[in-house]
Amino acid sequence: MSGLLEQQIDIMETGQNSIVVARYAPPDMRDPSDDWTGVTSREERKRRQNRLNQRAHRRRKNKQQQQAGPSGTEDIKVLPPPALTSSPARTWSVSPASSSASEWEAQHEGLLIMTCPRTVERMRRFLREAYEEYTLHAPNVGHLPSLIRLNLIDALARNAIRIGFDPNGLCDDDLISPLNYRGPPLPDGSLVMLKWRDDARRGADCPQALAPTHLQRTVLHHPWIDLFPFPQFRDNVLTSIQAGILDDDELCLDLIEFAGGADGRAPALIVWGEASDWRSWEVTGEFLRKWGWLVRGCAEMVAATNYWRQKRGETRIIF
Repeated sequence: MSGLLEQQIDIMETGQNSIVVARYAPPDMRDPSDDWTGVTSREERKRRQNRLNQRAHRRRKNKQQQQAGPSGTEDIKVLPPPALTSSPARTWSVSPASSSASEWEAQHEGLLIMTCPRTVERMRRFLREAYEEYTLHAPNVGHLPSLIRLNLIDALARNAIRIGFDPNGLCDDDLISPLNYRGPPLPDGSLVMLKWRDDARRGADCPQALAPTHLQRTVLHHPWIDLFPFPQFRDNVLTSIQAGILDDDELCLDLIEFAGGADGRAPALIVWGEASDWRSWEVTGEFLRKWGWLVRGCAEMVAATNYWRQKRGETRIIF
């Protein structure tokens, strides 16, 4: 899909010479989207209540784990981040490797991780439209934000597979990562552990950039956090969740909610090549302005972003 991104990325750029990264201030109150009072839709009200319940349950379980002492992770080898060397290889292309829109659609693993049927249908409809535009050599610049988002969703799904996770339904709010959970399943079914694709191997083929950190092994969390090839970024997210200053639901919605009508002003991550290779990733200015505090200490993320910015003749970001 990087072909379409290359055709349209210059049109999206604002030409600003610098990026101001906002410093984060802990919120004084919950996000309004968490408030279920006054919501008339039973389905939406239940969804918000479940989200709050799951967040609270994960927090309690993490607290219990901390109070219980070591969780058997002392023998875990945490791999260091990869060296900042060489250039990323572009391995993806929007050029259809098939003769029909339906075959091209089947190549997008991002459809597997979504759980909302309406979202899946929107993604499929968009894929068909993008395919038609490509074959007519008439890309729609208005589709660029959605292309970037769909590309990211596909990248996360590919990384789930590379780690060894079963990608099907990975975005289910009730799931927890299998990287750290120990003990028998909870009898009340309040938390459900994501399955491995091959239970016997359990991540034996996981790429270095996706290898779990100590925090991932010790903090109860949703598996979507495991899918970014930046160890420090993953740790920043988990540390912020533990401190109560980050709602990872909001971060998730900013990055992968596929509601249609995106205008390019939302925070985004761009993936130009192999999803498990950190050098393929780029952080947008909108992401830095809202979530820049999560990028602190992420040398690979900054280096990769500057590589792609310089290829377009843009100024480097300095962190």
